[in-house]
Amino acid sequence: MDAAAQINATPEQSIASYGSPVRNELSGPGLLYFQHQGLCMICHYFRGRCDMISIFSATSEAGVPESLGEEKIVQLLDSKGNKS
Repeated sequence: MDAAAQINATPEQSIASYGSPVRNELSGPGLLYFQHQGLCMICHYFRGRCDMISIFSATSEAGVPESLGEEKIVQLLDSKGNKS
């Protein structure tokens, strides 16, 4: 996974990392919705910086996202969450 779009990233940095958002709600609730490498990401921005990233599987059954395996979660924490 790319490590460029993380907490404290600008919307431009997130777009550079994930590509064009599938939904842009920056002017309302401050959200960008991305689909990248089999994952869905919802990035929330406050004062022009990402303060929260929700990550879940793009694969779903009956509208419920598929669970992410422990290895994938560890990988995401290492690249996005400073291992926290």
